[in-house]
Amino acid sequence: MKDADTGVVIYADACSNGANSEDANRTRYLAKMLANKSSKVAQAKAQLEKDNENFVAELGSWEQTYNLRDGCGEYSKSYSALLFIRSTMGNSHELFTKYLVTIDDEVTGQQRTFSVRSIQPITVRSE
Repeated sequence: MKDADTGVVIYADACSNGANSEDANRTRYLAKMLANKSSKVAQAKAQLEKDNENFVAELGSWEQTYNLRDGCGEYSKSYSALLFIRSTMGNSHELFTKYLVTIDDEVTGQQRTFSVRSIQPITVRSE
């Protein structure tokens, strides 16, 4: 990890035709980011739990929301997931979506960079 919200991977192949974009490194980056209390996403999760007693904050599944390939060794992708709170008391099916979290996954030549793009509040439905 470069910092709490950015990770960098260097590959030997500068013109990979997509080979430098395997899911394993993105999965490792996400795990490290979530485990780092200084990351924006970990802080957002912690704040949601602090502000919402008897709820736990969880991230949904990551879905690709942007993809642009430019040449043999360059691409730009974004992945987004919902950050929601779920009740730990009573009705465990009670949940509220609070944020849309987006990360970028960029490859330029031999360097792959992961970074938090945004954590946007959303109101899907009022409580």
